[in-house]
Amino acid sequence: DRYLGHFQGDPETYRPKGEVEALRKNDPIPKLGDHLRKLGVLNDALDQKLRAAVTERITEAYDFGRNSPYPKPEDALLHVFA
Repeated sequence: DRYLGHFQGDPETYRPKGEVEALRKNDPIPKLGDHLRKLGVLNDALDQKLRAAVTERITEAYDFGRNSPYPKPEDALLHVFA
């Protein structure tokens, strides 16, 4: 869920009451889906196919990360730019 806190169990005290509900109501992803459906570009079958492909890519990336060796401590600051 894109609206969860920064960590599991985050009390989200930094968010004003009602912020998440307002964000969900104005979420651009479902709005785009609705718009594409109205245009006839997206239907249930294509939506399911796209969601399955995205889920597969996420699963592959997760598995790659979980099965990769831990990085060396000295590499922690590689490719960090400020």
